[in-house]
Amino acid sequence: MRIFDLFGSRKHKEVSAPCERREDLGEDMELVNISLYGYWKPRYLVDKRKNKRIEFMSENECFCTVTQDDIDWDSLASLEDSCINRARSLNIHFPTIISGFHNGVAVVRWQLNPDGMYHMDEDGFGMTDDDEVEIYGYIDRKGKVVSKFRHIQKNWDLLKQMRSEAEAAVKARGTRKSNPFRVLRERKPLFLFT
Repeated sequence: MRIFDLFGSRKHKEVSAPCERREDLGEDMELVNISLYGYWKPRYLVDKRKNKRIEFMSENECFCTVTQDDIDWDSLASLEDSCINRARSLNIHFPTIISGFHNGVAVVRWQLNPDGMYHMDEDGFGMTDDDEVEIYGYIDRKGKVVSKFRHIQKNWDLLKQMRSEAEAAVKARGTRKSNPFRVLRERKPLFLFT
């Protein structure tokens, strides 16, 4: 990837781009991660079938395709205020991982609070007693949430149920769009000329 400095001189001067890494997610989907603060961050989703790139994370480390309506706030009620505020701001500063696509959906693991080792330096100082807090949601090929983010508290059966809901939502949406026998509404003219 090349970035050009258009303001420094009359000639285009090439400057270094942030490190990026591409990851195959299956089903002709690819993830472009960039390196920020020593961690790989999910910057873009690439749909190879449609030859489209979707911005998943902004330059400010916030979700681009997730809204506050995509979060099950009741499941977050038992969390600390700092975690809830981080979810409200859609901040993904801490590790956020998108798994592979299967049946048109992928699980996203969004870490709202890291464990205490995150703050530790190379000598072992600075460690806190924080607990790791993660919430999970499912996205479709456009990066849109199809099963709301929830704090599942390591209830893996709930995560399987969320996957089933997400796959059913994507399948229903695809069927609705591609059904050749659907009844089209008759359009009425906007103006009647007499």
